[in-house]
Amino acid sequence: MARSRPTIGPLRPQVQPLELLELSAGDALDLEPNADLEGFEFTDLTLDDVELRAATLFQSRVSGLSADQADVRGIRLHEVGLDRLNIPVWKGARSDWRDVVVQGGRLGSAELYESTLRSVTFTGVKISYLNLRGASLQDVLFTDCVIDELDLGGAKVSRVSVEGTKVGRLDVQQAQISNLDLRAADLAEIVGLSALRGATISELQLTQLAPAFAASLGIQIA
Repeated sequence: MARSRPTIGPLRPQVQPLELLELSAGDALDLEPNADLEGFEFTDLTLDDVELRAATLFQSRVSGLSADQADVRGIRLHEVGLDRLNIPVWKGARSDWRDVVVQGGRLGSAELYESTLRSVTFTGVKISYLNLRGASLQDVLFTDCVIDELDLGGAKVSRVSVEGTKVGRLDVQQAQISNLDLRAADLAEIVGLSALRGATISELQLTQLAPAFAASLGIQIA
């Protein structure tokens, strides 16, 4: 009697739990370019602009921050909680995220191209456009999010899972993918189907995407 092969799924993201203890109350005046902030908690701030270019935020939490825009290009976020952010324009190119938890809130255009994300969780976040072009993602988990457009063009993606998340448009052109789990995602459109090697989708998604796969291969369905 032939043995059936065990089903081997993609490797799960290895996300570290965030533990923040004995945080000191932070002030809006602390948020400035090149700041080195450790052990702070910033709560319910409403600002016109946030200027944190090339700053470092370590073992800290930011909750309920509302601003018209945030210039956080080159920021380093290590062991940081970001809760209920409401920021239409997030300029965060070439930033470094490690052990970061993002919960709730809304981001409009989030520019994270050429950034590094390691052990990062997004839960219940609404994002209009998430630009991760040329970024490096390892151990990243999206849960119960709504992302109108997720751009992974040219990105390096390893152990990334998209669960219970609605994605209007996913662009993976020229991406390098390993263990990208899309089975529990609601995907309306995928651009760059030929770059999906290394991703896992469900049978239902395969059926839904069949016409797009055929078109990308030059196959006519009559």
